[in-house]
Amino acid sequence: MYKLTTRSKKAEKQFYSVLNSRPDVPEKLERLKNDPRRELDAHKLKGKLEGK
Repeated sequence: MYKLTTRSKKAEKQFYSVLNSRPDVPEKLERLKNDPRRELDAHKLKGKLEGK
C-alpha cells in the first residue's frame, strides 16, 4: 500500500482543491494506493523514483 504526501502547503492546497472538485478522484486514489499496476494500468516508476 502507498501513502500520499506533499512537500509544501501550496501543493497540499492544490491537491485538496482537485480532490474536492471531482467526485471520481478519491475512488481512483484509493484504487491506486491498493494496486496501481492492475487497477488503473499505471506504469512502473523509472529513473529517480524507481523502487518507491
